[in-house]
Amino acid sequence: LGFDPWIDDDEIVAGDTLHRALTAGMDRSCASVFFVTSDFKDERWLGREVELAVKRHLDHHPKFQIITLVFGDAQVPRLLCEYVYKKVTNDLDGLREIVRALPIELGPPRWKESIVNGR
Repeated sequence: LGFDPWIDDDEIVAGDTLHRALTAGMDRSCASVFFVTSDFKDERWLGREVELAVKRHLDHHPKFQIITLVFGDAQVPRLLCEYVYKKVTNDLDGLREIVRALPIELGPPRWKESIVNGR
């Protein structure tokens, strides 16, 4: 689709400082996508990830979005309830919601017209 996502599991290597790696990843991104499933466990790093995403969102809105997708009957973590989330039933619905929420268009990365024109 023309995107080059930064995915923490793929990008963070043994020995990295997690906070710095997450910050660097978000600095290179236009969104943070949280996938909430019934297997989700609210581990201690979720709070830091959400805090980083919220700070980036506040500093760079509308050029950085927080996107939360909820699969099945999973419960949305309290930290993410402040932001609109979408319940999705399959991966294709999830992809559709991500594309709708991103501030960039499909293809070569460029800002959506509404972002450029301030609408």
